[in-house]
Amino acid sequence: MHIRIHISRPWATLAVLISIVGFMVWTVKTVPPASSGRLEASTGGAAQGAQQDMRDAEEGVRQARQQDAVLERKEEILRFQLRALEQEQELVRDREDPDLQRAFAEARDRLVELLKNRRAAEQELLASLTQVWEAELRGGRISAALRGPVASLIWPVEPLLGLSARFMDAAYEERFGLPHYAIDIPVEQNSVIRAPADGEVMEVADNGLGYSYLILSHQGVATLYGHVSSFLVQEGQIVRQGDPIALSGGRPGSKGAGSLSTGPHLHFETIVNGAHVDPLTLLPPWRYDAE
Repeated sequence: MHIRIHISRPWATLAVLISIVGFMVWTVKTVPPASSGRLEASTGGAAQGAQQDMRDAEEGVRQARQQDAVLERKEEILRFQLRALEQEQELVRDREDPDLQRAFAEARDRLVELLKNRRAAEQELLASLTQVWEAELRGGRISAALRGPVASLIWPVEPLLGLSARFMDAAYEERFGLPHYAIDIPVEQNSVIRAPADGEVMEVADNGLGYSYLILSHQGVATLYGHVSSFLVQEGQIVRQGDPIALSGGRPGSKGAGSLSTGPHLHFETIVNGAHVDPLTLLPPWRYDAE
């Protein structure tokens, strides 16, 4: 009798197994003899190290699952972006702007080509996914260092069209294979994003046609802005509430959008003490929110 076992994407699975095995090997090491005081300090540090290794292993498993989920949906994601592009083009069809129409044509051609080239599509999706993970990690670390009560926020862009995706939106996760730690606010491409509170610019990540983002620190909360098309501030700059900080993006195939975008919008995250919280709990109420 022969038993065949198929492992999807073996390199990702191998990386996870190596992390777990490394943790198991570390835990069987014997603490060297020492005085009781030194032993207590050593075991305390060992416990912290074990906890960090376990968190790293869990994160590796989480990322491997997300990667598989995204790649399983690659064709659906690309076709969704094509539809979003066509819908936006229909809305602005009366504009006599040759540069805009050329941008639509180039974005469409690029998405069609990715649908034909499976390997290139996977590479682009994984690149954007890695940049999303990087943004989440940076935002968590920045927020963990903040102290004091959470600042009072204003909307970074006006949600005149409501939201296209909410915090931990089930429909979003079903479509993209990722949890949604943000709200998506539909706005026209290149709309001005404003600082929701006084703060400091902590991260400006320009990833070209990949996923570009900006992170600010405020009193007690870090805010993250995804799919940014252009930056109006620099790292280390102090901003006041209402100051212009960036221009929104999100149009598939455009600068800063990455390969996991739903069309022109602002992806807005709020992070408190290392954990994402629903931005709607920190923002002023809006008309649509009471409907």
